[in-house]
Amino acid sequence: MMLSYKSGMLILLGILVFLSAACQLYQPVLGQTPAITEEVEDVQIDTTPTISSLSVPGFAAFLEQVQGSQRSERQGLVNLFTAKLESGPLIKDDQVVFLYRGEGYKVQLVGDMNNWNVEVAPELSRVEGTDLWYYSELFKEDARLDYQFLVDDQSLVLDQFNPNLSPGATGPNSSLIMPNYQTPPEFLASTKEILTGTLTTHTIDSQHLNQTRTFFVYEPPGQIVGEQLPSVYINDGSDYLNIIDAPSILDRLIAERLIPPIVAVFIPPLDRNFEYYSNESYVRFLADELAPFIQGTYATDPNPESTAILGSSLGGNAALFAAQKRPDTFGLVGSISAIIEENVDPLINAYSQDIGGLQVERQLPVHIRPYMVVGSYETDVEFDGTRKNILSGNRALAQVLRDGGYNLVYEERSEGHSWGMWQAAFGQALDNLFNR
Repeated sequence: MMLSYKSGMLILLGILVFLSAACQLYQPVLGQTPAITEEVEDVQIDTTPTISSLSVPGFAAFLEQVQGSQRSERQGLVNLFTAKLESGPLIKDDQVVFLYRGEGYKVQLVGDMNNWNVEVAPELSRVEGTDLWYYSELFKEDARLDYQFLVDDQSLVLDQFNPNLSPGATGPNSSLIMPNYQTPPEFLASTKEILTGTLTTHTIDSQHLNQTRTFFVYEPPGQIVGEQLPSVYINDGSDYLNIIDAPSILDRLIAERLIPPIVAVFIPPLDRNFEYYSNESYVRFLADELAPFIQGTYATDPNPESTAILGSSLGGNAALFAAQKRPDTFGLVGSISAIIEENVDPLINAYSQDIGGLQVERQLPVHIRPYMVVGSYETDVEFDGTRKNILSGNRALAQVLRDGGYNLVYEERSEGHSWGMWQAAFGQALDNLFNR
């Protein structure tokens, strides 16, 4: 039987209404997942952030894994771990984990952190069944410390995982650089053109020392016509030239305009302990023979306010002593890690006497501007067969200078008694002396 057009349309409309209702019945709510009728396994997703094994907390977990594994598997796990290790030590905040791989019966951490004292240097622990050694310690977060590993009481070796090196008297040391250490600006990357100064060798016959002395003079780059430049006289001059390449540092400091152009006189010692420890003959050589030669040859500014003397370790003592004895020549003095003993040091006594009355008698100018810097780790420095707390000694002298009205700048850096420290402090000392 044939349906009419009207009847057909009514039936079609009913079908559409039914389908629309069915769709509304199964329409998912926005933001919800439609129900799945078939049963599936309930899977739990771990959203906890993973900790890299190449971190301080991750290393603790890795160490537990290795120690809990079969002995035959341990070396393989160590090999995989160190293959992924881009650099060491592992550092988080103030905690450091040192790592060493190699054979032996004992490995010690020797460096600025323990004043290079083997007797108190800590031993690394060896992971049984492997060639991996480790040691963890807390350090100041702005520290920079030189170190090496002492293996079997015989060989000092660099940290094979640490690319950071610092200069040393017998070769480079590994350098621990903590997160808040501030690299001196002269060692940062620069886009400026760095011109090179000149270095000239001279000799002079000294009547005060009864010697012929050799020294080296740095002239800044560029032609400076008719200008008397300031000057700095540097004790341990050969070490400043050979160990830290001070002329290159001067080139950078001048190019970056961190210091003005200066003439630097590098003076190698012949008998270091004799010359640098309160030796008035050495002071007379500097003030009455060497300084006039430099002023006449290089036309440097002869005023004490433009003439500095600087040194590190025992060379710092010699600089402080020279300025105390001859302020008419050296109005600026830079002391880096000077070997000063609290209460018994001749420098403390000498400056105390000046302040106590001889200053007026000798008409010593209080305008001497000292800059002193010492490492906060320099508490047990070996010198002349004994160990000295030169941190407390430098603090004592600094207080004497403050009490006497000297225009002192005194700093303590989280470093030790090493050329890594002295290299970093060199530019800071010159900045304080010539830009104050």
